[in-house]
Amino acid sequence: MCDVCRQHVKDFGVKVVFVHYLYINSDSDRAFKLKLLAKELGISIVVLANIFEYREGMEGALPCMRDLYDNYLGEYSDTVIGLCDYPSYHIFMDDNGRDLRDLLHVSILKCHGVTQDRRFYIKKSEIK
Repeated sequence: MCDVCRQHVKDFGVKVVFVHYLYINSDSDRAFKLKLLAKELGISIVVLANIFEYREGMEGALPCMRDLYDNYLGEYSDTVIGLCDYPSYHIFMDDNGRDLRDLLHVSILKCHGVTQDRRFYIKKSEIK
């Protein structure tokens, strides 16, 4: 993957690389190599990881934004943003009774290297 990134940066001037579904949550070596590659090439690398898959098969385990904390994404990332569409997990109401059917939960856990804890909802019907 690193060689492909180097070639595409050289041949096409690529500035952003998206890596989909890499098991980076449990592999610190891979996460660290991606950070070094981004610095070497002067590019941004965006890793899309489905953290909720690790809850499948766990008794009573519902998706939880807290799952973004205890993995290597946070350790080797400059920015960590979590998105969760709870209704896709058949969760239609939060603990406070808020209707979640048209809401996308956004959590900003790290931004430009600074740990954050910003959580908010945006209306899916207003996303264009």
